Amino acid sequence: MKYIYKNKFDVKQIPFIQAELQIIKMISHPNIVEMKEIFENKSDIKIVMEQVTGGSLYHHLDSFKVDDRELITIMYQLIDVVDYLH
Repeated sequence: MKYIYKNKFDVKQIPFIQAELQIIKMISHPNIVEMKEIFENKSDIKIVMEQVTGGSLYHHLDSFKVDDRELITIMYQLIDVVDYLH
C-alpha cells in the first residue's frame, strides 16, 4: 500500500494526481506492478498495489551476479514496458 498525503501538495495539483492515478489503474502489463484500488479521503490517497516479492531490480542487479543472458532478458522486458507505455 502506498500513501499520498494531500497536505504535501498544492491544492491545484490534487486533480492532476487523481487523473494520473486513474490512468495508471488502467495499465495492464506483466512487467508493471498492477494498481488494484484507490481509496481517498480529505487528508490522503491510499493506493493498493499488487504485492511483488524479491526486492527491486536495482537490488537484484547490485546484490547478485547477473550473467549476460539474464541481463539481456531484463533489457528486453524493460524495452517491452517502454513500448507498451508509449
